Amino acid sequence: MATGEITWSEQAYRIFELDQGVAVTLDLIRTRVHPEDILLFNEMIDWARGAGSDFDYEHRLQMPDHSVKYLRIVAHGTRDQEGRLEYIGAIQNVTERRLSEEALGNARSELARVARVTALGTLTASIAHEVNQPLAGNPHQCQHLSADAGYRPSQRRTARARLRGARFATVTVRRT
Repeated sequence: MATGEITWSEQAYRIFELDQGVAVTLDLIRTRVHPEDILLFNEMIDWARGAGSDFDYEHRLQMPDHSVKYLRIVAHGTRDQEGRLEYIGAIQNVTERRLSEEALGNARSELARVARVTALGTLTASIAHEVNQPLAGNPHQCQHLSADAGYRPSQRRTARARLRGARFATVTVRRT
């Protein structure tokens, strides 16, 4: 940490999409860190300089082609023969895992939405059935009243009007 010297493996160069042999510095690494994670990255570096203990950290990279990679960095803080702090660690590309976790979260959200819509549809059907039941019985009674000669013409007209209204309401409820 005191010298700023960083030694990388071939895989680390590949993950960061840098040419092998390029001198790796924190400033160079910072150019690949996703803009939304820069503050977190800087905090991690400041903490690592002072703490000298192990850490496990995840952040994103934004590559030159604007693709995003998710990294997990695990490091162990030790002291060299002169007592200087150094870290030995591993960088792991966890992009596939993170993308599958996001896809799973999206699938769960969609499933919950479908469940709510299904429940709403069931509730709507139940309400329609409950509203339709009295309307379905009413036309039969009105039909009987409108045809019965024992009732006055005004009563038969009222019964026919109710019959038309009940049929209209039944059709309307069935459409919804």
